[in-house]
Amino acid sequence: MGRMYLTALRAALPFDHPILVCEAPDKYHALVREFAGTSVVPFPQLEDMAPICDFILISVPTHLTSTIVKQVAPHLKHAATICGQTSVKGPEIAAFEGHVHSTADGGAGRTDVGLVSCHSMHGPALDPRGQSIVLIRHRATDLQFSNLEFIAAALGSRVSCMDYTSHDRTVANTQVLTHTILLSMGTAWRRAHVLPWECERYEGGIENAKANLTARILGNDAKLYADLAFGNDQAFALVHEYSVSVDQISQLLRNGQRAELFDRMVAARANLFRSPSDTLELLFDEDLDAMLQPFCVSRNEKEDVAENSQLSLLALADVWARLDIDPHADHVAAATPLSMLLLGLVEVHLATPDVMRRNVDAAIASHQAASILHDDTSFALATRRWAHCIAKKDRELYINNFQYCARFFSSRLDSLRTVGDQMLKRAVPKAVKRPAHRFLPSRSLESTLAK
Repeated sequence: MGRMYLTALRAALPFDHPILVCEAPDKYHALVREFAGTSVVPFPQLEDMAPICDFILISVPTHLTSTIVKQVAPHLKHAATICGQTSVKGPEIAAFEGHVHSTADGGAGRTDVGLVSCHSMHGPALDPRGQSIVLIRHRATDLQFSNLEFIAAALGSRVSCMDYTSHDRTVANTQVLTHTILLSMGTAWRRAHVLPWECERYEGGIENAKANLTARILGNDAKLYADLAFGNDQAFALVHEYSVSVDQISQLLRNGQRAELFDRMVAARANLFRSPSDTLELLFDEDLDAMLQPFCVSRNEKEDVAENSQLSLLALADVWARLDIDPHADHVAAATPLSMLLLGLVEVHLATPDVMRRNVDAAIASHQAASILHDDTSFALATRRWAHCIAKKDRELYINNFQYCARFFSSRLDSLRTVGDQMLKRAVPKAVKRPAHRFLPSRSLESTLAK
């Protein structure tokens, strides 16, 4: 991500404006060769670079943030600004407070230094223009914060401003929960020894989209997702409640309790579309299945098989309603391409009362097929296991489970990741762009997290 920011700044600043960079010591000479004759000036040590920097952007894994901040804090220039770019802000702000604005013995530290933070809600493979970026003004003057605003403008991203606790609450929904849903799908397929692109039950644009997104995650570093899950104290409650929704919806499907399922989806739809006009503002204003069809990795003809119950999507709508979460508010504030597409899929299934009724009927009917019942049971068990892993804060188990799934899909991960990137580049611009606003936490989620 640091290189993405560097590229944007080089394009936005005068050609001769120096930009100082520092990497791991063993990469210094490679950086010198790469940027020879440019305005980019590599430094071998942070301690040498910090005293002459007005603004320092730290882009490292979450678990390294405190170490880097502690290393650089004593050397910061007067009235400089330090900014973090991690995906979890609680530990990052604690590092700023502990190492910059206070001393080891609890005394006053460098209160002249501005503390700000940002989070680009996408990976470096996607164009930042039009994507979401969160800016956090923790303790900074107008001038200090304006430097961060300049960077966001250089990226061309959609800006939302919030405090760090609201950020972590929102990201628990748009990132940690999204990842858990997709990892649960991958785990269920792995344990069933099913490659979804080779199974007729997963034909079609929407079904292939789930497989592509799952493979896209599994093709990345497990440690990045572990950092998100375990660094964010607000993630467990939401993941746990999602697993509860999965179990409850799954039980309604098994028992054929159509009326009860319909009532819950009515509540879910009311929560999803909170005003009558919202029904006309779907994120994707065309046939989503048809739009995703070109990105199908399987070309088998779909046979006459039972439709998928879409348990994962029904449970997602249900948990948002039970916790009074407005997913569109989170989408506006801190959407990722993956969470945006999942929200679009949920919208499609509840778009109108008639569509919702047909999908409820289809979900109930799907459990007449043993294959769908088995798939949903496997998904429910997988969701429960991931929630338990996050609850225990067992980082090693999380990484092992992640890699266990990744090995199963290893033969196709590279190609599926490429297809997934292409799919997101096509799908994301189709989403309706709603104006950014400041995040307002829901009361129900606040009370759940407080327990």
